[in-house]
Amino acid sequence: MEPFLAIFILIIIILVIFYSFLIYINFKINKLELKIINLFEKRTWIIPSIFDVTMKYLNKHDEVFRNILKYRKMEFSQIDHEEKLLRLLHTEQLIHNELNFIFRVSNKHQKLLKQAKFIYLRELIINRSQEIWTLIKVYKNIIKNYNKLIFIKNLTIVWTLIPLSKKEKI
Repeated sequence: MEPFLAIFILIIIILVIFYSFLIYINFKINKLELKIINLFEKRTWIIPSIFDVTMKYLNKHDEVFRNILKYRKMEFSQIDHEEKLLRLLHTEQLIHNELNFIFRVSNKHQKLLKQAKFIYLRELIINRSQEIWTLIKVYKNIIKNYNKLIFIKNLTIVWTLIPLSKKEKI
């Protein structure tokens, strides 16, 4: 009877460690999501500055910035944290495409390319974008591994006690 009890206690300890690890990973994923959201917001906050700096250099300035301002309003209207990252990624992809368009238009104006404020803002956006996409790559890898662990958790008997579910891939 004692070997059965030792095996049972060992299994319980392994399950407790496994579930603690899952809860810890879930906590880290939520923190990473908030960090990505925060970086997106910081990048979006730079758009009004680019709007102001380019105003006297671009023809049809309002038309160039119309879509990005619309997408920026969409970003601010997304309040709910549940699935916010997925919706935000879609909106931020649209903003990213518009920023690329604005920079392509701006690159045709030599006077604007000599403006230190514009160059600084452009570099700031590029650096934020690189940081965001690096974090998104890390996020994708973590989610992939987390979902595998959730699948393993669902194979155990005690899976109903810990209500963790898979995260959606981005």
